[in-house]
Amino acid sequence: MKKLGIIALIILLFCGAALWYLASQDWNGFLKSQLEIRGTALMGEPVTVQEVDLKLMEGFGAIRGFKVANPEGFNAKHAIDFGEVAMDIDLESLRGSPIVIEHVTIKDPKAFIEFTGTASSNIQELISNVKKQLPKGNKQPQPKAEDKQETLIAIKKITLSGMAVKADTSKLNSKVYDVNVPAVELGSIGGDKGLPADQIGAELANRVLEVVEEQAEDMTKQTIMDKAEKEGKKLLDKLFKKD
Repeated sequence: MKKLGIIALIILLFCGAALWYLASQDWNGFLKSQLEIRGTALMGEPVTVQEVDLKLMEGFGAIRGFKVANPEGFNAKHAIDFGEVAMDIDLESLRGSPIVIEHVTIKDPKAFIEFTGTASSNIQELISNVKKQLPKGNKQPQPKAEDKQETLIAIKKITLSGMAVKADTSKLNSKVYDVNVPAVELGSIGGDKGLPADQIGAELANRVLEVVEEQAEDMTKQTIMDKAEKEGKKLLDKLFKKD
């Protein structure tokens, strides 16, 4: 049971939960409910999960349909759908510490960026919520002395692939952009020593949201360029208008 509890903890890393015992016979259903509870605490907005697929003997886990609701004041139902989060677990690492996840693949996520009239966005609000769970500064989180009693986790590789972004800039220039983001490698988390699950989950979510934020910044720049071009054309038409 202890081994199974540790593997269950891994599937919960995305939302930052520390789970040591599972009393339910419905593993996947129980994990799904925990992801929604802990994910909501991490993201600062309601989280829903379609399903959890945990194959203990194969060293595989997947979370599908992890959706984050839009902050108040924005129109779309969801700000981001993480698609499928698949994890390849090094079963040999369960004998020691840290537990190693060889590869986390985030497949076909969808992000819905909405801008306000001041060019702030729903994604900025989510990033602000998640950053509250991270250590201050730009350095990657490091294990603390009190973390030694916790099960530590390390992720060796993170890949984000097939991301689709819809950016609604209608409050800025009446346009909606659709962008397909090329595959992105998001590095590793935890180093050689590993980190507690809550720090792993927060850092992973933050890295994905930062990719979305980069797209938002590009959309903002494009909006400014489009507006400048439009205003410039009006000025030229006015200057060279014939009587």
